[in-house]
Amino acid sequence: MALDINLGMKANKMLAQGNVSSVNLNIQSIVDFALMHKASYIVAAHNHPGGVVTPSAEDHETTQTIRWALQVVNIALLDHIIVAGDEHHSMSKNRVYGLTGIPDNSKPKTSKKK
Repeated sequence: MALDINLGMKANKMLAQGNVSSVNLNIQSIVDFALMHKASYIVAAHNHPGGVVTPSAEDHETTQTIRWALQVVNIALLDHIIVAGDEHHSMSKNRVYGLTGIPDNSKPKTSKKK
């Protein structure tokens, strides 16, 4: 999912499809997608059809690789979400690789009355 600076969705697209045990994901396709839509942020997501929501070693490695690749072009990976059945795992909620979710500068600002 490509988001603008105000966290509005610019585009959403499935970039890879795999089988029960793996997916062949081209990191360059994520960077290209983000650049094409002039994204400020990307949220990545995938499912675990086996039903276990716990991230695998490959999930951790892929998250770090996506994060680094996007940083080169000044785009932040906001979150990487894994879905399994009715459960989900948010890498940002679990503070994996410095993913912290919504950045402070994008939170709605409240005005103070004098």
